[in-house]
Amino acid sequence: MLNNGDLTEAAARAGFSAILTRDRLFGESASQTLGRSAALCLVVVTLPQLREPRFTEEFRKAWHANPITPARGQVIYWPSRN
Repeated sequence: MLNNGDLTEAAARAGFSAILTRDRLFGESASQTLGRSAALCLVVVTLPQLREPRFTEEFRKAWHANPITPARGQVIYWPSRN
């Protein structure tokens, strides 16, 4: 029941280094609190929505081509937007 900003702060306090999400609006709103949680990176996964087996396959392909590299205090769109 946390809002996006509280979630990013709680994750940082708990020692997480990254949050992965498909929710682009979460990426936008949480980015405003990353300054207070500089140890945390938010990764917005931009792969198309697919059923689980296909999504997992596409995620693995993208990971193999370009693994996620968290960058503290930043929002990363992965795989990178073209």
